[in-house]
Amino acid sequence: MTLKSILNKSSTISIVNETINYYKLFFVLFQSIEEMKTTTTTTPKPTLDPTTRLELRKLCWETMFGQELVKLTIMDLASDCTVLILDPLACFMLAY
Repeated sequence: MTLKSILNKSSTISIVNETINYYKLFFVLFQSIEEMKTTTTTTPKPTLDPTTRLELRKLCWETMFGQELVKLTIMDLASDCTVLILDPLACFMLAY
């Protein structure tokens, strides 16, 4: 037996051992992934009580948008009225 054949055999054996180790690692990783798939559970969706569901079904987005528009209009009107009433009073108080 020559040195070259001995080195070739040992390198072949080491390559085979490394390949076996990679396969073992792959198998362990594959098993852990499969276990994770089977152990994960889905959380139940939160549910609303029936009265809240009915109230929300009655309102559509247009109704809610309209309500918000009315609120903004009333607030704008209220601020305009206070300016129209209080501004002349403030001017009158500052003038005399």
